[in-house]
Amino acid sequence: SKEISKTSEIRIREEINAWTEIGNATGADISLSFFDDGVDTQLFKTEDKLISHIEHMLQKQKVPYRYVFTPFPEDTHQDHKTVSNATLSATRYHKNIIFYETPSTINFYPNMYVEIEPPSSDLKVLVSKEYESVQIFGNKNHYQSSLSDYIVAKLLSNGAKSRVCKMAEGYRVQKIVI
Repeated sequence: SKEISKTSEIRIREEINAWTEIGNATGADISLSFFDDGVDTQLFKTEDKLISHIEHMLQKQKVPYRYVFTPFPEDTHQDHKTVSNATLSATRYHKNIIFYETPSTINFYPNMYVEIEPPSSDLKVLVSKEYESVQIFGNKNHYQSSLSDYIVAKLLSNGAKSRVCKMAEGYRVQKIVI
C-alpha cells in the first residue's frame, strides 16, 4: 500500500542519514544492505528469504564476523521479532550471538555491559536524532519522549546496573565462545 511504501521510504532515508553521519564522524567505510526494500512491519511474510539473505551476507565476508548482534526476540514490534528469529536460524553455527534491546523490547535483562564514554555516547545521541519518525512513548495528547531521550536514559541505567561505570550498553548473551 502507499502508506507502507511512504513509511518505508522515510525509515530507509533516516537509516542512510544516520549511518552516513556515523561514517563521517568516525572515518569508517560503511555499506548498507536493505532486505526486500525495507517494507516496514511486513518482514514476517518473507522470513525464509530473510534467513537466506542473512546467511548470504555472512558468507560473503572476507573476514568472518567475530560477533553477531540481533534484536532480543521478546519484542512488541513484529519486524524486530522476525529479524531476531531469522538471525538465530542463519547463525546457528556461529560462535558469538548477542542480543540488544530496542525501545519495544520486553523482559530484557542484560548480562553483559560495554562501557560507553564521550565522544561515543555523544555521537550515539546525535545520530539518534536522525530518526525523526520514531516516537518512543506518548502521543500528541499527552507527553512525548524522543529516541535520544530513551538512549540517554538506557545508557545511564545500564551504567548503574553494571556498578562500574556511568554509561553502558546492556546486552544479553545468547552464546559466546572466548
